[in-house]
Amino acid sequence: MAHTTQTRTGSQGFTRAPQDPRPPAPLVVGIAFAAQLGWLALALTVGLPNLATTVGVVAVAIVASWWLVVPASLALALISFLAVDGFAENQLGQLSWSGNHDAVLLLVLLVSCAVTAELRSGAIEQARRRAARRP
Repeated sequence: MAHTTQTRTGSQGFTRAPQDPRPPAPLVVGIAFAAQLGWLALALTVGLPNLATTVGVVAVAIVASWWLVVPASLALALISFLAVDGFAENQLGQLSWSGNHDAVLLLVLLVSCAVTAELRSGAIEQARRRAARRP
C-alpha cells in the first residue's frame, strides 16, 4: 500500500512546513503592516491622491505575500484592505463601505495575495523536487 505524504508547503494553515525557507508569518505580516503604515503616513503628508496611496499599500501586500503561506497572505490582504479603507479613503482610521469600489479592492487584494503565496509554494516545491533528483 502506498504511503501518501503532504507535498505542498503552503497547505498547513498558518504554519510552514519544517523545511520551508520562508520566515514566520507573524514577522512578515508585522513588517508589511509597518511598511504600509509608513507609506500611508508619507503619502498623506505629501498629499498624494487616493489611488497612488492605495496602489502603494496593495504593492506592499503583494510583495510581502511572497514570503507567506496562503492563509497568512489572506489575513494580510484583509489587514491591507482595512488600512486602505481607514486611512487612504477616510481619515483617522474611520472605516466605511463604499459599495462596488470596496468590493473590487477587497477582491483584488485577496486574489493577488493568494496567487503570489501559491506561486511561492509552487516554486519551493519545484526546487525541492529538483534537489531530490540530483545524485
